[in-house]
Amino acid sequence: MLPLKTKLKALVDKPGCFELEEDIVIFNGNCEECRPYCESLCCQVYRFVALTEEEAKSGRYQYIEETPGCVCETCIEMREAGVRYSLTKNPDHSCSNLDHNKMCGIYEIRPQTCRTYNCKDRILPFQSEV
Repeated sequence: MLPLKTKLKALVDKPGCFELEEDIVIFNGNCEECRPYCESLCCQVYRFVALTEEEAKSGRYQYIEETPGCVCETCIEMREAGVRYSLTKNPDHSCSNLDHNKMCGIYEIRPQTCRTYNCKDRILPFQSEV
């Protein structure tokens, strides 16, 4: 899991969709209210966004696949996370399906993992800029 962006710090005095403590953020789970601030955290803070085999093989998504026996860092991390297929990510760890406004470009056909994810009451890491 990666730390959230520090733009949240500027919003700490505004009531709203999250609580910010020293090194954690807790969102209320209301995507429509939070998205302007979280910048689609669900697509960024987790190393992998799991796909089922059916979703991966459907041709709808760009994905990476864990290769049994491969000892590269990605395959090892995927095995440790229990993920066989994952959506591709950009170098900044954001999902490759986010548009320039950090909105899902495949929302209508997003995978099941994305459909069921909710950040409500999840404690997420927050890292201040130095």
